[in-house]
Amino acid sequence: MTLTLATEPRNRLLALLRTLGAPRRAATSLALWEVGPPAVAAIVAGTVFGAIVPLVVLAAVDLRPFTASTVQPSYQLDPAILALTLGGFVALAAVLTAIALLVSRRIRAARALRTVEEGT
Repeated sequence: MTLTLATEPRNRLLALLRTLGAPRRAATSLALWEVGPPAVAAIVAGTVFGAIVPLVVLAAVDLRPFTASTVQPSYQLDPAILALTLGGFVALAAVLTAIALLVSRRIRAARALRTVEEGT
């Protein structure tokens, strides 16, 4: 969502940077700076809350009727599922960032800079 909401300002900034002589790598650095901190925060917060919520549910709710057992289910952390989920999130963020970069590279500098002049 960050990449989508900031498309126009990023395109204008990249067009201006290209006009001033910045290399094409500047787009990658800008996108990583834009996406990196929220992605890291999402990974940390999601992992912590994902690990805590089952403990809260197990402490608050009797799940024996749902499992047809006489023993309350125990908390188990599956490293494979955790790694798959985190890897999927990182891969999805990387793919979407790459798509946003490809789209922003197709923007013509003259058109992007002209929209800045029309807006003021």
